[in-house]
Amino acid sequence: MRGPPRATAPMNALSVREAAAKYCVPPSTVSGWVAAGLVRVVSNPERRGQPKLIAEPDVARLAAAYVPGATPRLRKRLAEALAHAS
Repeated sequence: MRGPPRATAPMNALSVREAAAKYCVPPSTVSGWVAAGLVRVVSNPERRGQPKLIAEPDVARLAAAYVPGATPRLRKRLAEALAHAS
């Protein structure tokens, strides 16, 4: 017997790992963007072990401005520039 039907992921939603791999950004950076409120959470997991789904357009926007190894001062300037652009 089958269990209840699984909910499908909304279009333009990725897990943190998928987003990190797709945009070549470390998963810890993507998680930091989520924690800082820069990336919208589309779906929280119902059970432990399920991935949190996040909005791909938000990740794409931030990944375009991502600079590996940037200093905290440069990161702050980039974040301010992105905030003014939105």
